[in-house]
Amino acid sequence: MTPEDLLRSCCSKSEYRPNLQRPFLQGDYVIATDAHAILAIPKEECDASNLAPLDKPDVIPYLNAECAEFMELDFEHLNAEYKRLVNEYGKLDFKCKECGGDGKVDWEYNDKDWKTHNMRGECPICHGEGVVNPDSQYYKEEYCLRTEVEIGLPIPRIMFIVNAMRTFGKSKCMLLRQAREHAPCYHIREKEFKLAIMPIILT
Repeated sequence: MTPEDLLRSCCSKSEYRPNLQRPFLQGDYVIATDAHAILAIPKEECDASNLAPLDKPDVIPYLNAECAEFMELDFEHLNAEYKRLVNEYGKLDFKCKECGGDGKVDWEYNDKDWKTHNMRGECPICHGEGVVNPDSQYYKEEYCLRTEVEIGLPIPRIMFIVNAMRTFGKSKCMLLRQAREHAPCYHIREKEFKLAIMPIILT
């Protein structure tokens, strides 16, 4: 994987975020983000030609937020854990858990006179299909990196770290923790790249 491939893999796939569907320039970096993870690579480390500058969202201050060392990541261990999670995920029964595979759920609603009624209607998660898309975050986010400290990094976000470490030949990286009011964020800051990742809140 080249740095350019790595950047493209971190871009948003959402039609509602057209500005984030390709890498952009900001400061001295080429930036890619899907709004859950931010990857920044210095312009001299990749091909920055044909990329346009983008002022919003302003991600540079976020990438430089105050952090503390949290734990060292070993590439071999992390890659093995990533493969294990992907293997377990591949064996899942994708029956929708919201409706139990029935495609319908019980709804409670109020009429115009504010009287409460019950009805049975289409499941909002699987849209009446009884199964969910295997690529759905609804399932992927349950398969998180759980070390001696649970940090809530699901498969897609572990993949970002594995691919970044592989691309730049990093055998070890320091995972930094940014304390925030609702949930911490995690950062990796190497000479060749910076990565900021939103975790899943584990309950």
